Amino acid sequence: MTTPSTTQTDALMKELERVRVEALYSAQAYYEASKRLERQARYLIFWPACVSAASAFAVAVGAPKWLGGVAALASIMAATANLMGADRKPAAYRKVAGEMTALRHKIALEIALAQFASSIQALEEITRRLAAEYQALASIAEPTSNRDYKSADKRIKAGVFG
Repeated sequence: MTTPSTTQTDALMKELERVRVEALYSAQAYYEASKRLERQARYLIFWPACVSAASAFAVAVGAPKWLGGVAALASIMAATANLMGADRKPAAYRKVAGEMTALRHKIALEIALAQFASSIQALEEITRRLAAEYQALASIAEPTSNRDYKSADKRIKAGVFG
């Protein structure tokens, strides 16, 4: 067992901090994407369904029959948006955001405990494991848009997360 030198420890701590910051930005970007897509799903599913119901009801109580066509078109819009998963993507993004947040907390804990590492190999193993965990998570998650990343960047710089 080798006692960690200051240079080695500093390099590993810098890497842990880099991964922690990447996890922070990724988590926040996925939360931003989730919020944006939830709003979109509301517009693409809920409101057309409301228009459809109102139009169909209006025709049923004696309104002009052309409102039945409006009901049909609004129903098609809502059904298509639902079929394409407009309501499922936000949940998937929120799940990734939660996993990234949990990883960020794990990394923060390891940074706090690093001073008690018994050897440089132990600290290096922790750093490699957490970096690999981040890479695995980032590689399976569908990327967010630049707009979501910019929103995340703004919130992080303002000190507001979640």
